[in-house]
Amino acid sequence: MTVRAIALALLLLLVLGAASAATPVVQQPGHPAECARLNRQIDHFEGMADRAEAQGNAMWTERTEQQVSLLRERQEQRCPGDVPDDSAKQAFLAFMSLLKVAGQAAMSYFTFGAL
Repeated sequence: MTVRAIALALLLLLVLGAASAATPVVQQPGHPAECARLNRQIDHFEGMADRAEAQGNAMWTERTEQQVSLLRERQEQRCPGDVPDDSAKQAFLAFMSLLKVAGQAAMSYFTFGAL
């Protein structure tokens, strides 16, 4: 009787183990508090990287930049809505360069090419 009970228990454990291994783990989006904490940590370590660079400490700069990249990866996984979009920054820089060229052209036009 005990041999049957042990065999039945082992069979049940194998079935449950196989079922849990077959189901994929779906990560839920991060809680707003977790996303805010990640944003604060990223801001902190970016500031520390700037400070390390200002002091000329290459190892400190490298390690803080590694920490920032690790936190950004975690932010991409847990808080996809908080990840900064680089396309907006590139569009802004392109617009600023256009304004610079337009300003130079206006300055040349209104001063009759004197400047």
